Amino acid sequence: MKSTIDSNKSPNIMHFEGSLEERYNYARLASKTCIYVSMVVGITVFAVAKVGYEIKEDKSGRTIRIDKWTGNISILDGETLIEPETGEQQKAREEESRKKEKDELSMLSDEHIWTSQEIPKIPSVKLYLSTTWREGNLCFKLRLQPLSPKFQQLRDAYGTSNWFILRFLDKHGFTLLTSDKISLSELTPEVDAKGKADALSYEGNIPCGHSQGLYLVANSKAKYLDIASWTFSYSLSDYSSLDVPIPPPPAAVSE
Repeated sequence: MKSTIDSNKSPNIMHFEGSLEERYNYARLASKTCIYVSMVVGITVFAVAKVGYEIKEDKSGRTIRIDKWTGNISILDGETLIEPETGEQQKAREEESRKKEKDELSMLSDEHIWTSQEIPKIPSVKLYLSTTWREGNLCFKLRLQPLSPKFQQLRDAYGTSNWFILRFLDKHGFTLLTSDKISLSELTPEVDAKGKADALSYEGNIPCGHSQGLYLVANSKAKYLDIASWTFSYSLSDYSSLDVPIPPPPAAVSE
């Protein structure tokens, strides 16, 4: 059997001359040759893939895969392959972390002015509140203003039995922190430029955690940052009773 190239047809097409059986045998041989070549290529690729990676443990105890051909390193987490950060990605992540830490520190150290609250029994008087975080504590300043003569009378006569309790809530309305009772007698008068008392104020703090060490600091920071609003409960004598003179408290009896 011989082969020729037909000059009248495409030069890339080879034509074989011979009997039908010879042509059939040649076709089978060509087919087997293609199969053998494919198998060899497949085995070669598998062998390269098999020996192309090295699995080892780095200094941090992580399992890593090293590509022997490119030197690229991937981290194996169970069955998951994690590509390590590039230099630019690591730089961006560290920059974002520093910004977040700076913003958090600002939120902790800066004085936060909360929305004022009206006292239901005394509509003309409001409670003003500001807070900050210091060494695991919520520090607060409470101001009651304006200070009317009637309220001053109420403080002088019933200061120890009238009180406020502050409650700090998360975004869902659950109580995170609660102050101790703040009696009216503990509120200090503030004077204006003319020397006239126009407000009552009180400063205090509330521990934000109950554990010890670094966990206390981290936990108290998180708790403080979770505060979304505040409210209060109170016990006040009937304000309308101040329309009549309030009798002075009984004098102490000396022995």
